[in-house]
Amino acid sequence: MGSIEKMVAHAVGIARDDSHGYSWADRWNVDRDCSSLMYDSADAGGFPVGRGADRTRYTGTMLADFTAAGFEAIPFSNVGLGGLMRGDVLLNTRHHTEMYIGGGQMVGAHIAETGDVYGAPGDQTGNEISVCAAYVYWAGWEWVLRPRNDESEDDDMRPADVWEYDYKGSAPGGNMYNCMLGMNAKLDALTAAVEVLADAKGVDSKAVVKAVDKAVRDKLAKIKVSVSQ
Repeated sequence: MGSIEKMVAHAVGIARDDSHGYSWADRWNVDRDCSSLMYDSADAGGFPVGRGADRTRYTGTMLADFTAAGFEAIPFSNVGLGGLMRGDVLLNTRHHTEMYIGGGQMVGAHIAETGDVYGAPGDQTGNEISVCAAYVYWAGWEWVLRPRNDESEDDDMRPADVWEYDYKGSAPGGNMYNCMLGMNAKLDALTAAVEVLADAKGVDSKAVVKAVDKAVRDKLAKIKVSVSQ
């Protein structure tokens, strides 16, 4: 099995390096097109998709190649943009493919600077290969190819990694530690509000806060939490 983080990092790295542009003529060398970027990135992440070894791979071969490499094929209609997970590969088998990287963003190879599929080497516009807001392709997405992450990655995480984890591609300062600080501040404000209301009603505010705290803790104890990237 492969690494979702390595796959995503490779795709984003290509997008941020303007020496790589969009071109069918050089799609397996320095430049990329939409499908060769996905093959190349999955391969870099350790998923054995073939990386276009015979240079005939394209969007029409991705469904078979990626599912054979361990990706789960889910109809896009069952997921929608709101159900995407980091590392999901969106696919229209006839036209286009991109990768969802979290935080409402995708990365993909879009078009050459000529507005066609052939252009000069490298990214001339900054948008030939780029990160953009997640969208529904004009011809529709047919499939979400969802990678199965290597569980051994979790074994390497330290407590500090969890606190510093950039939750779902959030903005700087959006790591788990700062999220918890924000939650604690809201809970403190809620406690103060409950005490004020209880005093106004002439009841024991301490007893009310204690009862609310117990009710919340009982509810939280019944919630099953899973973390996905």
